[in-house]
Amino acid sequence: MTLFVFAHGLGGFDEIPLPGYPIRYFRDLAPELARAGLRALFTTVSNFQDVEGRARDLARQLDGVAAERIVLVGSSMGGLDARYLACHLDPLRRVKAVITVGTPHRGSPIADATMAGGGLVALLGRTVWGHAIAALTTDACRAFNAQVPDRPDVAYGSYGGVRPVAEIPLLLRPWAEVIQAVAGDNDGLVPLASSVWGTHRGTLRADHFETIGWNLGRTDPATARPFDHLSLYMGLARDLAKDLAG
Repeated sequence: MTLFVFAHGLGGFDEIPLPGYPIRYFRDLAPELARAGLRALFTTVSNFQDVEGRARDLARQLDGVAAERIVLVGSSMGGLDARYLACHLDPLRRVKAVITVGTPHRGSPIADATMAGGGLVALLGRTVWGHAIAALTTDACRAFNAQVPDRPDVAYGSYGGVRPVAEIPLLLRPWAEVIQAVAGDNDGLVPLASSVWGTHRGTLRADHFETIGWNLGRTDPATARPFDHLSLYMGLARDLAKDLAG
């Protein structure tokens, strides 16, 4: 049976166990997968490390887990963790596919600005998440891509989110404007062009947080908000489970 392993992005988590309503990074996805009979593991890695450190955290959580076939599903920075694991930390060659959603494979202008800029926000970002943010700059991702080649026996696929700047939540809109000016269409944090890796499986009408089920804007059917993230993940899981079983 295929095991789907979900990897969170920068600042992410598996679960915050609030009384009565635990908050999960991939919102409401775990019970949906269970109801469909799909096996899943939701992981947690350190938010203060570079990609290699995060990927090693991820790999340790797979040690001792019985699974003939593994599909890594990475959100945002988690997609880089997944690629590193598949390339360097999978000696048994159990990973059969890597799917990324909103991953800055070629870096993000926001990471560039944070590492190079002044001001309180940039200083805070460098202080708290310095190693992780440094790994997301365009220069760092260029080096990463050279050092982490795709495995020929692994299927790589990606999704990227896009909303017009006017549809981006106010929290992300200043960053969306910066990215739009230098890199074009984006989800508020990651340019669409940077999110493509392997087979481009789809462009989503969603901002960065909508892709994991968190709507920071006003619900509006006219703009298809909120994005239906459960259909995305359930669809890809069913399709890959069927393909790999065959």
